[in-house]
Amino acid sequence: MRNVFKLSTKGIGVILPVIFVYIYTWMNPLGYMDEEAPYYMWNKEQANTRQEKDYRVIILGDSTANASYAPEILSDDTINLSLGGTTPVENYYILEDWLAHNNAPDVCYISFMDHHLYEEDCFWRRIVYSHRFRIGQIVEILKAAKEYNEDSIICENYKTDFISYELRLPNKYITSLMNAGFNQRYAENIEAWKQNDLHRGRYIGRTIQEGDIPDGIVYDEFCVSPLFDDYLKKLINLCEDKDIQVRIVKLPLPGKEKYTQEYTEGFHSYYKAIKKSFPGITVDWFSAYEEDKFVDSSHMNSHGALKFSKELKMLYSEDF
Repeated sequence: MRNVFKLSTKGIGVILPVIFVYIYTWMNPLGYMDEEAPYYMWNKEQANTRQEKDYRVIILGDSTANASYAPEILSDDTINLSLGGTTPVENYYILEDWLAHNNAPDVCYISFMDHHLYEEDCFWRRIVYSHRFRIGQIVEILKAAKEYNEDSIICENYKTDFISYELRLPNKYITSLMNAGFNQRYAENIEAWKQNDLHRGRYIGRTIQEGDIPDGIVYDEFCVSPLFDDYLKKLINLCEDKDIQVRIVKLPLPGKEKYTQEYTEGFHSYYKAIKKSFPGITVDWFSAYEEDKFVDSSHMNSHGALKFSKELKMLYSEDF
């Protein structure tokens, strides 16, 4: 009997820490998740909450859009809901969430770096990790990715990974927990949340830092994968169903970066076909900016965002 008691005590001693870690993982994500997580979680809360005011302009896209569109410059009724690392897939659901809880905006600006039109690089380590979307939405994405054989999403163990993240199992979060220590990241993540709120969603490139832009970057092919092509059209169609004006903008890059004729023809050919299906949209390609307007080869700093937002406001003054 005494041996059974000792064994039970040892078992409880082993299990209790695991239970504590599991509960902590569920209850205090801002206490341990990395520095990108508060922005994804802020985005989720905004899109799924009835706002006190109606926003006339919504920005969607990836990190380049987040860095470039400055709501403070554009208008008081502009909100930047773009997220770093995302593709048309995630942005379709961001807008879907927003429309389920808020009135439709008048205009939606959409901008993606080329990379995020043909490959996912943040689906598991950002989107699923931060629980930005509901289970049903993730299941829908996985189903579509499987149908299109999108291997940047459908990895070898994707079903197991999906279940592990959704159940918040320690095996997916133990590294973040160990790196954070006990609640060490909470204050930083809360501050990041507040800054995101202050800047209405813009969290990338909020400095005047100038990057060292490498020479010789050449864009020689414009390519859109079938999955992202499908979701971009779904996103535009969702906007048109709600009478939202869609403006697709190819953002400026540093002047050192070049485009081949093949790339340029591919870009115009693709969007010509898009405009044939959706004649009401606009498509603009902004010319290159000086290198001192960027923190790296694709993300603007505050000087770049100021210049771009002012130019955009002049181009489409009726929107702002």
